Amino acid sequence: MALFVDKKSELFPYTQAMIAVGGNNPQSHKNTKTKPNSKKSGLKSPVNETTEPNTTAGGNCIGGSTRPLHSGKRTLRASDIANMDFETMPLDEGWENLFQQAPKNMRIAVWAKPKNGKTATCCSFASYLTKFGPILYNFADQGINLSTKNLIELSGLDKKENAYISTTDNIKVLAEEIESTGAQHVFIDMINQYIDHGVTPHQFKKEILQRFPDVGFTLVMEVTKGGNFKGNQSWTHLVDQLVTIENYTTYFLSTEYFPAPKSAIAIKPIK
Repeated sequence: MALFVDKKSELFPYTQAMIAVGGNNPQSHKNTKTKPNSKKSGLKSPVNETTEPNTTAGGNCIGGSTRPLHSGKRTLRASDIANMDFETMPLDEGWENLFQQAPKNMRIAVWAKPKNGKTATCCSFASYLTKFGPILYNFADQGINLSTKNLIELSGLDKKENAYISTTDNIKVLAEEIESTGAQHVFIDMINQYIDHGVTPHQFKKEILQRFPDVGFTLVMEVTKGGNFKGNQSWTHLVDQLVTIENYTTYFLSTEYFPAPKSAIAIKPIK
């Protein structure tokens, strides 16, 4: 799996951008960077605790506006929030061009028309993120087959000791797998499998996102013929960033948390 990065998207061999950037730029936040960790052991699964908020990175201060505070204290001064630290990941290898200020618990929605490289891109990103901690890739849609094997090998996931693969489409089993693997980032490919079983955005937020507030999530979404997300638009409000993929090129669509990207990333198609 090869990455081709350039600041001008027209130079890519695979093609053109559809970008509409919006949202807030939290440049004034103080950020604490996470050091890459390739070790499988020594990582604890998230534990639900009720404590007062503090300003330590990765503690009770949760990055992103959709995160609940771990406290019964519902009101804070704006100055308290301005003084908080948010744990970020020092991305490189081209990924920083899409996610320039990436919180460790970032939440992303990815969609594209069929055969445009959703899973190939997400597998490549998952393989990269193993340098920061364990990942769990949930092949809820396609399960395990020859295509899955090829994607895992071409992305390098098979070489990562802390990469875990799942095929469940049951929300309770998913929660158990996140807990048991200690995953720091979870890819759900595709979330529509859970939607088809009756899982609502509210239920997913309560049973998964609020249970694992320090874990990052990437939700791969099915699209309509017009290329838009197929389903309740409330799902798009659970994430910080929307990303689309066209002809194996990844494009930043919009955000409520990240600054504008410098460029796009092209993932070499699988032959």
